[in-house]
This record gives sequence, C-alpha cells and structure tokens, in this order.
Amino acid sequence: MQRSYRSTFPYPLDALRGRCRLGVISPRALFGAALAAAAVVSIGAAWWWAGRREPPQDTPFTDLVVKAPKPLLPPNLDDFRPRMAATIRRMLVKANASPDDAAAWRELAVLYDAHHLYELAEQVYERAVQLDESAARCWYGLACVRGELGDLEGACEAMDHVRSLHEDLIPAHFRVGLWQLELGDLEAAEAAFQQAAAIDEQDTVGRIGLARVSLRRQQWDRAVELLEPIAFSDENNARYARQLLGRAYRGLGRHEDAAAAFVGGVGAGLDLQEPWRREVEQSRMFVFPTLAEANRLLARHRPDDAAALLDELWEQRPDEVGLLKAMAISYRNAGRLDKSAAVLTDALSQRPTYYSVHLEMARTLAAMEDRAEEALAHLDRALELNSTYAVAHALRGKLLLRQGALADAAAAYHEAARCEPAVVQYRYAAALTEMRLERWDVAAGDLEVITKRSPSEARVFRQLGIAYLNLDRLQDADSALMRALELAPSDPQTRAALRRLGMRKRAP
Repeated sequence: MQRSYRSTFPYPLDALRGRCRLGVISPRALFGAALAAAAVVSIGAAWWWAGRREPPQDTPFTDLVVKAPKPLLPPNLDDFRPRMAATIRRMLVKANASPDDAAAWRELAVLYDAHHLYELAEQVYERAVQLDESAARCWYGLACVRGELGDLEGACEAMDHVRSLHEDLIPAHFRVGLWQLELGDLEAAEAAFQQAAAIDEQDTVGRIGLARVSLRRQQWDRAVELLEPIAFSDENNARYARQLLGRAYRGLGRHEDAAAAFVGGVGAGLDLQEPWRREVEQSRMFVFPTLAEANRLLARHRPDDAAALLDELWEQRPDEVGLLKAMAISYRNAGRLDKSAAVLTDALSQRPTYYSVHLEMARTLAAMEDRAEEALAHLDRALELNSTYAVAHALRGKLLLRQGALADAAAAYHEAARCEPAVVQYRYAAALTEMRLERWDVAAGDLEVITKRSPSEARVFRQLGIAYLNLDRLQDADSALMRALELAPSDPQTRAALRRLGMRKRAP
C-alpha cells in the first residue's frame, strides 16, 4: 500500500535562508539546521523502507494496518455532485472528530464502497477493523473491496475473520470458496463450499460451489448429480444451475441436453443472498433510498408524490444505466410515460447495446398512444442483441396480438416458452392464441404440458377441455372439464362448456 509522509522539520530551507539574510539566523545555525533536516529525512526514509519489507510471519493482521491520522478523500472531490461532496466532507469531519470510533469509520467506508471508491474504502475499512477486531461487517466489506481490487489472497484473509466470528454465514464461506477457485486452490475452495453446504441443506449456494469445483476437475457426473436437483426445481438459483448443468452435459457429450440447459439458464446470475452487501448497495446516495421511497408511495397510490421524488433524483443525473432503468420503471408505474421514455433515452445514449433497456423502452412506448411500431422496433433490437430474451419475445407476441397478427403472435409466444420453459404463462398465451387460430391440436399439446406443471389451475383444464371438444375427443374433453369443475365449481364458463359437450354427445 502506498504511503505519503510530510517532513516534521518546522521551516522550509528557503524560509531559513530568508531569515539568515535578515540576520535572524546565522550561517552556522543554518548549516546545523540543514544537517538536522538531512538526519530527519534519512530517518524517515529508513522508516519508509522498513515499512515496505515483508512483516514477520507472526505479526497480527491489524498491526499491518496503516495508522493514518486522518481518512483520505477523493482527489477529484470538487468534480463530485455537490450533495455527494458535501456528504463526504461531513463524514470526514465526523471521523476526524472521533478517531477511535469504529462506527464512524465504517460509515465512511460504506459510503466509499457503495460508490465504487474501492481503494479509499479499503483503507477506511482497515482503520475500522484495527479499532474493533470484532466488527464482522467491516471485515466483510474489507474482504469484498479487496476482491474488487483483485487482491484475492487479502480478500480470503479478511473473510476468514468473518468466518471465525459467524460460522453460520453461508455467503462468507461461499466467497472464500469462489476466490480460492480463482486462485487455483481447488482443495481450499471445496472445503469452503462444503462448509457453506453443511450449514443449510436446503440452500443452493454451497451445492452450486461444489458443482463448480467438480466442473473444474472435469468430474461431469458429479456435477450433474449436484446440479440437476436445483436446475429442475423452483429453488433459488435454478436458472443459474442450468447454465452450469449445460457445461456438465456438454462434458458428457449430451449436446442436445446441454443446448436445452443453456437456453433455460441464459442471462441468469447467481443470487448469493448477501444482506450485508445489500446494505452497502442500498446506501447509494439519492438513488436507492429515493427509489425505494418512490415505490412505497406508488404502493400507497400516491403517484404524484412518487413522481416528485423521482424528479428530484432526475436532476442529479445519475450516470449508471441500471439505476436509470429502475427510475424509468418507477416513472412508468407513476403514469409519467414521457419522463420514463426520456430517462431510457439517456440510458441508451450511454449503453446502446443494453438489451434490457430496449425492453423497458418498448414497455413504455407500448403504454403510449400510437407508439406500437416504435415499441416493436426496440423489441427487435433487444432480440437482435439477445435472441433468447424470453420476456422480449412475450411482449412482442402481446403487441402483435393487439395488431391482429395472430400467427406471428403465436410464434413469438412459442419462442418465449422455448427460451424460458419454466414460465408456464408464455406457453399458456401461445395456447390461447392457437385456439383463436383454431389450431386445436397445437393448443391441446401446449395445454397438456401446462396441466402437468400446474395441476390445480382450473382455467387451463377448461381450455384443454374446449380444445378436446373441437378435436372431437369427447371423452378427454369430459375428463378435462370435470377436473376444471372440481377445481372451480362455480365457474360459468366451465358449465357452459359442459353443456356444449352434452349436446355433442346427444347429437346423432
């Protein structure tokens, strides 16, 4: 870690020369002062060089922390937004006023961490854990920022403190396993993942970590054994598990299964369920708190108050595309469609290839008058960037359905279902569209699949009965409609379909 020091000598030499010229200091005194300055500099240089050498092996970690008398601040603080700069200065004053208060240092560290000022966050977290070695959240933050900075060994060292303080914290074990995996120490990674898995057998994270070790070792069967129960369930991280399962299938030469797994897991990220990191992320100034409050106001049916908060946030001009997208969604939910479109336009100017923002623009435009064609254009762009984007295919089907293009709408819904087979709504929308096209056999096939996945949905059995009725499969129609009636005894549409079925049975 780079350090900076100031000379403790009270006067610059130029000032001393000036005093000599004025008769205040004699030349001999000046010479002595110069020797003293040289001695101070030599001692300082020796101390600095000693600080650069490797510490003894038994030196406690906290003794290695730089004991800076004051926390550092960003060198370009004047370029920050005024409110942000003011907050940093306020926290600096607070930390300086309480140099031994670990909580004040953690508050400053979290501010730096949340705004991706990781070098500063690392130094301030280090000060906090020096003051309080039991501050698990500070150790956790220190580990994470070191990971962001690429110091994986230092990250593991810091996270080991967390693991000793909270043995049941699954994300701490998982992160160490992940970092050890990147460092190439598979045995240490496996041990950490096993600790995570042993804490809660229902949690998916530890098992996923063990599967990643198996993949690295090319133990394909073991990876499949670990991943299939997660991938084919409704558990957290099921889609992410499908991505890894695709790699395992490919290793076994099961290429069709691999392709299907990859499609089912496309775009999924690992949800580590990290409440301590979520606290840091939610401390993003003027963004997450404001968005959260705006959404609370929307839930209370106060759209104007929510929009006023969003307007204040929009004045800050946040430059992160993900945050702009979240703002645009909130504007849309508040009924401010023009503002939503403006924010999304700004986001796309920064990242024109961000397919998720094209989808949100399509949603906003679809809610406006006479903007359907523009919405479809943004959907086409989103799908050009990511052809397996199921929600974009589904929205495209919805817009085409509005325009009366039934066959194209059905094709779009089918593509959405292919990309995301676990979402039965896409297949159901495809089936209903096929029924409007009177393609009863295709509709029945889709509905049969849905009844197996959702055996308690009365409407699905009713539609399946109607499809069977139009295919003259009267016995199957009777079974499906009776099941629908059992699930929803008072449904008038099911009773009307049963009357039609009875008339068909009595017909000569």
